[in-house]
Amino acid sequence: MARRAGLDGARRSLRACEAVAPGCGVQ
Repeated sequence: MARRAGLDGARRSLRACEAVAPGCGVQ
C-alpha cells in the first residue's frame, strides 16, 4: 500500500510539473 501511495504521489507531482512546463515529465 505504501508503495502505491508513493507512486500516486510521483504521478501527481509529474502532473504539476507538466502543468508548469510541458514535457517536463519526459526525460
